[in-house]
Amino acid sequence: MALLPRGFGIGAVSAAFVAASGCSVVGGSATPDYPAGSIDAALMSMHDAGGRVGSALWFRIDAGKPDAAQSVTPPDCQVAATPASDLVFGNSWTGFRLSTFQENANTWDHSLTQAVGRYDNAERARDAFAKLTQGLTTCGDKEIAVLGTADAVDSKWRNHIDVSTGDTARWNAEQLDATDWRCYREARLKEAVLLQVALCQSGNGQPAATAIADKVAAKL
Repeated sequence: MALLPRGFGIGAVSAAFVAASGCSVVGGSATPDYPAGSIDAALMSMHDAGGRVGSALWFRIDAGKPDAAQSVTPPDCQVAATPASDLVFGNSWTGFRLSTFQENANTWDHSLTQAVGRYDNAERARDAFAKLTQGLTTCGDKEIAVLGTADAVDSKWRNHIDVSTGDTARWNAEQLDATDWRCYREARLKEAVLLQVALCQSGNGQPAATAIADKVAAKL
């Protein structure tokens, strides 16, 4: 089982975040019916996500606004290290949802996060996507240290960018202080919506992350 250090996975949130941002933590609950066209209706369910990643997912974390970005070194890698934070999504969205699914609360083999921000016009969504891609380009393949209490290093990472176009970014974040653990990431710009998917696991999770992003994007 793997434990993903807090901060780099876009769904890895602390208890303080749960308290401060209206997150709900759910274990194995039934999926409610959401209005067609809503962000929640577009997100893949925990059951379906488990089928995609090949593991039963029983624990989830939900958030209604982006988390604040964590401190990192070098500082110009902050966007690249926390891509679903308020540094990217900003505060001009009209709707936001972040959901993370895992096998368990504290240890897991897979951690899947879906994050969607909806804006009142396409330009604002495009600006958010541009912040993300610019941050990835600026950081490149530098070693990133995610800082925790008293600026102690929580974990170390390096990004590998696979695709970057006007509406799609695909990359993976390799954890340098762990064995064979990566977060496979996909970002999509679709009209006035910015979607991000991250699947953290051992082995190649990119095909599953891309397939999940395709499914969610088709419903937005």
